[in-house]
Amino acid sequence: DVDINTRHGKNAEEIMKMFEENKIDFAVLHDGAEEAEGFESIPVKEIKDVVFYALKFADRIKKDKLGPHDLSCYPVVTHEEGCVVRKNLDEYMEENGEKLKPEYEFSLNSSIVQQVKRRFALGIVYHEVIADDVELGRLTEIDIDPPLPTRYFYLIKPQKIPRRAARSLVDFILDSRYSKFD
Repeated sequence: DVDINTRHGKNAEEIMKMFEENKIDFAVLHDGAEEAEGFESIPVKEIKDVVFYALKFADRIKKDKLGPHDLSCYPVVTHEEGCVVRKNLDEYMEENGEKLKPEYEFSLNSSIVQQVKRRFALGIVYHEVIADDVELGRLTEIDIDPPLPTRYFYLIKPQKIPRRAARSLVDFILDSRYSKFD
């Protein structure tokens, strides 16, 4: 048997403790996964953060492309401080001479999306989170130049996974990942 649990907000330190307590056989984390002795950190999926807004507010966005300065001028809804996504965004802004001052901060992507749908604001999440809403015409992505940095989901696993079912699932994940990581 394989139990799959999703836990939001767990950092690499908490994950390593769960490994030590034999609570998990492997984990999938986005950026911030550090190499720990006896463990492998393998990129399994590329993720691209995007800037978006509710289509009903399109008349308030007067540009086809935004820059970092625009993110400091428009109301922005994004992740809470301390989150890896937010750290990456803050670094991006700093590298471009700007400071992000979000109007609202949330820990969950779904909360960010819901807030952007309700009011005029730019949101920042990874593309897959809003893909259906973009396809249905409720949200639209807007280009940003320079682009936000690419991030990755990593599979974190010990050198040897003790349970056969967990090993099989890890093998399946690694066989299914993008070939460019091979």
